[in-house]
Amino acid sequence: MKTKFLFLLPLALSVISCSSYRDFMSIEDRYVAGEPDPLVEGKYLSVFINESPVMLLFDTGAQRSVISDLKAIGGEEILNSEKYKSMSTVVLPNGNKVKLGLLKLDSLSINSVQSKNRKSIVVTQQQQFQCRDTDHIQNQGYYGIENLSEAALPVVLDYSNNTMSLIATPDMNGFKEVDAFFKRNHIGVRLTIKGTPINLLFDTGNTGGIILVKDKLPFKDLNIDYEADVLNLLGDQSLAFLKMARTDLDDVTSGELSFKRLGVMLTNDITHHNMGLEFINQFDWIIDFKNKRLYARPHQVQSLTPSYDRVPIPYLVVPSNNQLMISYRKTNTGSFQIGDVIVQIDDSPITSENICYWFETLNRTSDWSKYNIKSRPAQ
Repeated sequence: MKTKFLFLLPLALSVISCSSYRDFMSIEDRYVAGEPDPLVEGKYLSVFINESPVMLLFDTGAQRSVISDLKAIGGEEILNSEKYKSMSTVVLPNGNKVKLGLLKLDSLSINSVQSKNRKSIVVTQQQQFQCRDTDHIQNQGYYGIENLSEAALPVVLDYSNNTMSLIATPDMNGFKEVDAFFKRNHIGVRLTIKGTPINLLFDTGNTGGIILVKDKLPFKDLNIDYEADVLNLLGDQSLAFLKMARTDLDDVTSGELSFKRLGVMLTNDITHHNMGLEFINQFDWIIDFKNKRLYARPHQVQSLTPSYDRVPIPYLVVPSNNQLMISYRKTNTGSFQIGDVIVQIDDSPITSENICYWFETLNRTSDWSKYNIKSRPAQ
């Protein structure tokens, strides 16, 4: 399972003032109709930054684009150039600090949006270790919504074919209008639950599903199916722990969309309600920024329950900085704690050579008791 919650860092980036961002330099954009951009694995865009190819997570929840892999655009020495302007230090929810700045780019382009003098936020820290296998892409940053929000043409997200396009007159066949609102480079979706409107951020950068802040809900009579602890890896290598609970909501509507039953996750460890990619990619979307309208077309086969329902094992692990960490566990399950680092399995210490093997193996294994697993607490 690839679910990871990636929206906390983009939210932190919004603290940079809009005026300083605008004043850094002007932007020249050219929007190209009919040129589709592949959404690799349904979530990554191939982007050219100063003519260098990078793979960025397409993130409608991020107000600004982020480059976190400095090697892809010339290395850390670029931070000493006149093109870089240090902006601020952000304190993330767990107390860790991230230095942010703006980097003047000669160009930032995808097929449908070609920009000159584009500004890009740079996160100046080391990349976390990830296993690069056939079904995983090395994420080098975020492609934010500011690249699309000024487009006069509707943006079509075709998750049936994993493409994004700007189309002057999109085919509206099968699309239904969603109750949505547009505000300051954010797309919001309003769900009506138990007769009460609830505002969610439309966030493809959160690769989970629908996540609601429990204490901000006006209704409390929710049946909890199970609880789980989740390790959230932030972009600066820091860790945040989320306590999650799973429930079903009945008779949910949004504009012309309706759901008899909708599975969601609840937590009090984030600041706002969120609609993530695991839900979003069950539809095709038309985002009309000019007229502030949002449309969705359901796929024939929908899986509108959280992916954790489909986790057949009590734990999941994730590799980070050459460490294999417990990233998920159902509450009160077994002896391992969330964030524990697995240091040895049977007679094999965890190394950079075998970490990806054990990452894949443990996440496919329903019974860990067959292994002699040694761990230590997170530091």
